[in-house]
Amino acid sequence: MKSYTFLLASLLLMPTLTVAQDTQVTVDKAHFRAPIKEVRVPSVVNTLEQSQLSFAVEGLFKAHNVDVGAKVAQGDTIAELDKQQSEAQLTELSAQVRASQATLDDQQQQFDELNALTESQSVAKSELRRARAALNMARAELESRKAALLRAQVQLEFHSLKAPFDGVVSARYIDLGEWVTPGTAAFELTRLDKLYVDAFLPFRYLPYVDKTTEVSVIRKDLSGDVRHYDASISDIVPTTTNSERAFRVRISELPSDSLYVGMPVDVQFDIKLSEPSTVINKDALIRYSDGRTSIWLVESNGNQTIAKQQFVNVTYRFGDFIAIEERLPETAQVVVRGNESLNDGEKVSIVSGD
Repeated sequence: MKSYTFLLASLLLMPTLTVAQDTQVTVDKAHFRAPIKEVRVPSVVNTLEQSQLSFAVEGLFKAHNVDVGAKVAQGDTIAELDKQQSEAQLTELSAQVRASQATLDDQQQQFDELNALTESQSVAKSELRRARAALNMARAELESRKAALLRAQVQLEFHSLKAPFDGVVSARYIDLGEWVTPGTAAFELTRLDKLYVDAFLPFRYLPYVDKTTEVSVIRKDLSGDVRHYDASISDIVPTTTNSERAFRVRISELPSDSLYVGMPVDVQFDIKLSEPSTVINKDALIRYSDGRTSIWLVESNGNQTIAKQQFVNVTYRFGDFIAIEERLPETAQVVVRGNESLNDGEKVSIVSGD
């Protein structure tokens, strides 16, 4: 009994033996690509053609063939002014043209007769000159009245307001019976296709944006769903007319079946900040009080996995990533979690990786 008690006491007093475990880390791959900064700016969908239509002549607003919401094709008549006075003027000028033509024909016949008699010296040359002058005056009178007739015909056509392009009537500003003056907006016509978005970026991004920059237009539905539309940059205007110190970037060729004029959207630019370099997750970076920065790499050493420290120089920070000057192989595994207290050459075990 004493021997059993002594053995039990000896076992309780013996030091406990523990097995050291490898430090668990999470790793991510290094990539060699251009650092990209995602820049998102708000904007509004616009159309290349949205016109305030007006009559070119004054008159009484008589009728409109379409109203707000109607779709029209180029050349369709939208509205008309009263044409009675203009049509009467056109009839009068047509009669004057016919009278001038008759006068010209008579003067031409007289001149031909006098010119024939002149050869036999039966008519004085002065009479022939007067006949030639009268003929020229009759010809000029006819041309003047033809011009007046043409002007009246054009003015009569101006009494009809026609659609200059395909679109939808988005507004009407006058009512039947109103007296319309030239230049007064009567209707608004909006083109539903040929949509574009103007986005304004700070000037610091100007050296990095060109027509190859990837861009997408983002809209949010009432249900909260977010939709992305791939787009392309059509024009870059490196000037500004406001005090915001931003330049204009125009994105065109947007889908007209799901985007509409006046719709608020966001424009996202994936801006390449420099030439391709090594890009790693920002969580891999360790900062020291003396300004140095380092990362930890995972390497295989026989049947063991160890951590190796490498000091790096950061060139860009964008989103969840950073770019460094040092070139790392794309197969390199960089520690992003569990790197707070590693030692150079320490054995580690990878618990997850992406």
